[in-house]
Amino acid sequence: MKKMIKLSLVAAVAVAGLSTSAVAGSLENAVKNTDLSGYLRLRVNTTHSQATEASSVNNEQKAVLNFKSKVNDSVTANMKFVAVGGSKSDSLNFNQANFIVAGGAYTAIVGKQTAQSPFVANNGDTVATGATVLVPAGPVTIAAAHYDDATSSAPGTLTLDGKTPTTTGAVTVTALAVIGKFGPVSAELWAAATANTDHTAILASANVGPVSVSAHHATTDVDNATSVNDDISNTQLVVSGKAGAASVFAAYATTGQDSGNVTIDNDTDSKLIFALEGAADTRVGDVDAMVVGASAKIASVKAGIIYMDGEAGTTSFDE
Repeated sequence: MKKMIKLSLVAAVAVAGLSTSAVAGSLENAVKNTDLSGYLRLRVNTTHSQATEASSVNNEQKAVLNFKSKVNDSVTANMKFVAVGGSKSDSLNFNQANFIVAGGAYTAIVGKQTAQSPFVANNGDTVATGATVLVPAGPVTIAAAHYDDATSSAPGTLTLDGKTPTTTGAVTVTALAVIGKFGPVSAELWAAATANTDHTAILASANVGPVSVSAHHATTDVDNATSVNDDISNTQLVVSGKAGAASVFAAYATTGQDSGNVTIDNDTDSKLIFALEGAADTRVGDVDAMVVGASAKIASVKAGIIYMDGEAGTTSFDE
């Protein structure tokens, strides 16, 4: 159970970094205990709106550099740098500076880190300063987190309800989760709160032979004068697997009448919704979207094709 939780939360949060204390010993030991990893990604999106017969092209570049260094058998120090550029914005961010402490009965991440919950964007750029603690409790693990300043590293206004900017800069977030594995099914139940917003989410995933299935449903309840009646929710189902040498997948997403953005960091948590927002150049609600795709590795090159079709209210998009 503890291993599963580390994979789903800790490894995704801060399994990379560097600490000057790691070089207290010999240079050989310092190099031996320090890992360097990262990646460079270029994405180009071409969209076409059937409603306006207009097309647009936008691009995104992202580079991530991770350092990890063991301080001792119980403590690991971490640092992470993220550079983002393209059509929308350019930024260089110092996203992590923290320690991971393995205390036997618990695992804690203390310092600057990625805010953990389903209510942050998939790109993992929501930076927070605080603590995340994982405590095994029988067949489940309880995850608790408190961040004094969770902010999106992307330039712009932090939007809590996906529509109306209500807070800029930092926001305090408290989150609690129960996570477990029951047979082939892994499940998570989450709740999080900011000053005027409550989030809830349930996630489940399973592997059935060569097929992987995952699903989630998340809602946001904003308590302010402009958004008290908003219908903000996001439901997704993803199926993926192997077909010979190719990897194939299909996904479906639907959102509430007003918005599908249930995040705290001014960025969507669904690639399907992100694609539709790129086509419409605005936030969208009342969405039904599906995507299918396949990829294969040829020698050292990975190639793939993706097709998406969706509808936001009465407007249809495809790409």
